Amino acid sequence: MGTPVTRIAGYGYRADIYCPECIIEIMIARGDASPAARDMPPETVLDQCAGAMGIDRYDEATYDTKEFPKVAFVSDVDDDDTCTVCRQPI
Repeated sequence: MGTPVTRIAGYGYRADIYCPECIIEIMIARGDASPAARDMPPETVLDQCAGAMGIDRYDEATYDTKEFPKVAFVSDVDDDDTCTVCRQPI
């Protein structure tokens, strides 16, 4: 599962934070991912979407969260942070 520093809690995107399940729904709603993405791990979906958009998501200095989601690790979030969509704790 990883340590808190490397365990993914959610994703920052367009000034909001999303849980892994909801970021997929956001990507589908925006047309960046197909509905089949619901059956795939979020990291796989985001890798594929980033590749299609020409974004190197592993070099976060090269893009902004206005363009594409960035990982929020457990160590990056507060205890009271919740997903923008489902309101579950991040």
